[in-house]
Amino acid sequence: MWPTPGNRPHGITWVDSSKTSFWNVDSNLNTFYRYDANNGAILEAVTVREEPHTVCHGAKLIGNYMYFCDDVGWLCRIKWD
Repeated sequence: MWPTPGNRPHGITWVDSSKTSFWNVDSNLNTFYRYDANNGAILEAVTVREEPHTVCHGAKLIGNYMYFCDDVGWLCRIKWD
């Protein structure tokens, strides 16, 4: 267990099958954080622009896309390279 940068984390998805790091999104910061699963260190951060307005909830990495939903009913995906 470790603290997160924001106060509204939603969703976790493993980066790959090695399960050494995972992504988690903070809905208030609209930012996905990649954590080291062993110690909680933040390895990367990706902020989703708010135009069009999106409040990110959930996280599921499938292939090269991060899938999530927003707070008003849209399902979204971002190409993840």
